[in-house]
Amino acid sequence: MNFTIPTAPELGLFLDECMFPAYNKKWYGTHEEISQKGCEKEINHIKHEIIYPHIAETERKEGQMALFLHSLNSRNYADFATAGDTETP
Repeated sequence: MNFTIPTAPELGLFLDECMFPAYNKKWYGTHEEISQKGCEKEINHIKHEIIYPHIAETERKEGQMALFLHSLNSRNYADFATAGDTETP
């Protein structure tokens, strides 16, 4: 069975938190733990003062997400059709 999966715009996709449990478990006792502990203030500052405003301004100028959301319909993605849809691809 094949499904058509829409690809969301990359704007707004970012790694919110880095996690290193496998590294920390493997090197426990011989290496210092890697984590974001103690950096929350700086991380939040970067997100709220740089990343989020950039995402909002780019969306305001280009409207990538609005166009993407508009394209999510059963005409473009037949797999989205429900039993009550009368529109055909």
